[in-house]
Amino acid sequence: MAAGLNGYQKRIVADFLSAFSMTDAALPERRFYYCSLMQDSVEWLIAGRLFVEGMKPDAEYPSFQSNSVRAGEYALSDLSPSVEHFIEAVGRGEIVTPHGLIKIPESDAGTFGTTFEPFHSAGDGLRNRLAVLSFVGKPWNQLFDIRQINWELKGNDIPYDSLQELFQGYRLDMMLSSTLEIVLQPAVQVDLDCEIDGKDALVGVVLPAGIPNENVSLGYRIVSSVSKPTQRGTLSSAQLDWKIDGKFQRGRHQFEVEPGSVVQCFARFAGQVQNHGFIADPNNFQNNRRAAYEVFDRRLSTLNEFLFRPVTKGIQARDFEAAVSFLLWMLGFNPVLLGLFPKIQDGPDILVTSPLGDYLVIECTLGLLKANDKLASVVQRSTLVRQALEKCGHSHLRVIPVMVSCLTREELKAEAEDADRNGVFVISREGLEEGIQLSLIAPNPNKIFDLALSSMAAGQTKSTRSKN
Repeated sequence: MAAGLNGYQKRIVADFLSAFSMTDAALPERRFYYCSLMQDSVEWLIAGRLFVEGMKPDAEYPSFQSNSVRAGEYALSDLSPSVEHFIEAVGRGEIVTPHGLIKIPESDAGTFGTTFEPFHSAGDGLRNRLAVLSFVGKPWNQLFDIRQINWELKGNDIPYDSLQELFQGYRLDMMLSSTLEIVLQPAVQVDLDCEIDGKDALVGVVLPAGIPNENVSLGYRIVSSVSKPTQRGTLSSAQLDWKIDGKFQRGRHQFEVEPGSVVQCFARFAGQVQNHGFIADPNNFQNNRRAAYEVFDRRLSTLNEFLFRPVTKGIQARDFEAAVSFLLWMLGFNPVLLGLFPKIQDGPDILVTSPLGDYLVIECTLGLLKANDKLASVVQRSTLVRQALEKCGHSHLRVIPVMVSCLTREELKAEAEDADRNGVFVISREGLEEGIQLSLIAPNPNKIFDLALSSMAAGQTKSTRSKN
């Protein structure tokens, strides 16, 4: 059994609890989701998450059990009197549940790797402030053979294709080690049901009904379609018109803007931004390319389906590639969809140029980056493009190899170092979601290219330092 939290871990936990205290009153729902493994009459935690949020999810999470695997959920009140007491128990390497004791296997050093990320990358795509406290123990490969577990799950009376599919059903992500996370969800969000109608901009926030709203405020910046200074301001809770809408309460405010404007909103609780998003006029986009595209795909319904539908057998990879190219076009790039044609499938899925003539060489995948050697392929094909440009006197043009996946950053984390080392820029599900938001405003593809180049260079530098 772990000896409890040491001084270093206690300082990390203190930072987490300080962040927790800011939104505690707005996040009354605390539920623990887990997957565990039975070995020699001992139940070991494979993965677990305590979500601290405003309301209970609508989805049901019934208890699951196979010969050696168990998964389920509990209210925190079934396990511990408070978040603080729960963390103390985790430090000792144990979770007492109504069905029995779950032990958390510590690392070979006899402790848990402990980190606090106040701005976890998993929240980026939805523009959420997501704070995560993590405890990482023994590597999975020292606990079990995942191939054996996958075959066991396939043969269960309630079958799952793999451990990954089971995790998806219980709000968990695949890791490499036994991991327990405590996740602080945003206390309030921008009301994306609001829109601009001509000159009338309706903006607002949304949070669960019954949560005190006195500490809520809404910051905003108006990005006009004409050349005029950006207007900025903040609306207090008292300036918002509050109404109950089923399980939620919405606070809204209306003001005038120039036609074609976009309003970026910042939902705040106790002065701290929890979520941000754009409000636009669906009939008057700043981005003429998105306006033209939406003539044939209203509200991007087909684009969103192709990009974000669950990955199952029969899902067409070509649909995903096409949707990525559509989005790049709306962002001001000039994509050529090569992967659609069998005779030129030795090339990348998409070849893209920016207005300045720089190149993105893109491979798309519905899974991991190394699947079907795609990571190696995009590096090799980018080299060929670079060599061709140099041969014809265009060595000044920049070339970035890019991998695009519908998986989240967390799901791709195990391969991120390989991508960094090879100088490959990775766009995950969160990046695609951010791209859709950016398509609301006037496109600036050259700036996007420069940001991608900087991110790629930073990743290479980080990889080199960690190797040394």
